[in-house]
Amino acid sequence: MGNKLWSVDKVHAKLMTFTDSLIMPVISISPADQTSGTDIRNINLEWFLSKGATKYEWQLDYDTDFSDALFTNITTLNSVQLIEQLKLATTYYWRVRVIEPILSPWSNIKSFTTNLGGSIIAPSLRSPGAGAKSVDILPIFQWGAMGGADNYELMVSTNYSFTNPIINKTLPTTAWQSDTSLECNTTYYWKVRASSSNSYSSWSAVSAFTTKQSSVVVKPPNPQSPLTSPTLLTTPTLYNPEAGATGAQLKPLFQWNTIASTDNYELLISTNASFTNPVIIRISDYAISATSWQTDTNLEYDTTYYWKVRASNAAGHSAWSAVSSFTTKSPPKLNSVLSTETSPLPASIQLEIPKWMQYLFSTLIVVITFFLITMLVIVMKMRRPS
Repeated sequence: MGNKLWSVDKVHAKLMTFTDSLIMPVISISPADQTSGTDIRNINLEWFLSKGATKYEWQLDYDTDFSDALFTNITTLNSVQLIEQLKLATTYYWRVRVIEPILSPWSNIKSFTTNLGGSIIAPSLRSPGAGAKSVDILPIFQWGAMGGADNYELMVSTNYSFTNPIINKTLPTTAWQSDTSLECNTTYYWKVRASSSNSYSSWSAVSAFTTKQSSVVVKPPNPQSPLTSPTLLTTPTLYNPEAGATGAQLKPLFQWNTIASTDNYELLISTNASFTNPVIIRISDYAISATSWQTDTNLEYDTTYYWKVRASNAAGHSAWSAVSSFTTKSPPKLNSVLSTETSPLPASIQLEIPKWMQYLFSTLIVVITFFLITMLVIVMKMRRPS
């Protein structure tokens, strides 16, 4: 029954049991079945030793057919380390069996999927910057994009081990503004990794920032001077591009008014009025020190964009300005560059022919015509029968 054999001795005095350890499939250990995010380098395939086995054969392939296996080899050990670097974000299938002293059945087929990335194996964190101070309690998190990523996982915690994250989000973009107010004067740790339908990248390096002090300022009264309150930043007014402007350049100049006591201005530009996926984010370390800025990135043709600005200093931010919108110019039409119709030259570039040259041309035409007629008459006379 199964892998056990029974036998009785010649005198029928003893019942003997034999266990055939090689009739059962090899049991594979690692990588576990359907593992995701496996590093593409130095992958180790491992299985349990089968009692009595002296050699094993293992196979690795893109599918479960194994008819033309990508990798196949023989070993006397119960593990093998892949020297070849595998492809990124790819699912592989593997199996193993005993081949000496006898063939065992193949192990169950298991799969694993390699991680996303490439030379960049994890997203790079951009904002808030590492060690940033006085960060807004509703910060905008921003990180670099990764090829092959469908989404990004963001974790924010008050401890480096992320044992109890206060934010744990899966997001489709590389920027997101917290919808949860953080605590004032608190250090937070955050990290991001990319994910796809079947794999994910490594986690980014952990970055930390500290939120701003409480906005409530309590000062003891000074009997020598009247009680004053801290200056609040006013909201910027947007100048250019004008609201509702059309035909805007693809690299427009953005302008707004000056706000007193301001250190920098933060600018957001998006294709939707809710700014859920801004195309340009100039905040925190990337804030603008002047009241004008020209984008260094071409916007799309014939597209409506929304933008807003707020002032900031060490004490905090103003409210965001009213949202303004503009529409970029349409792409150039082909017939405005290459016309299929002929048109007269403009008067400014038409050529004037002198009268003597006109007379010369007329004379030449008459002479050539007379010559051709004379030659025709001579040829006809020569062909006339005598």
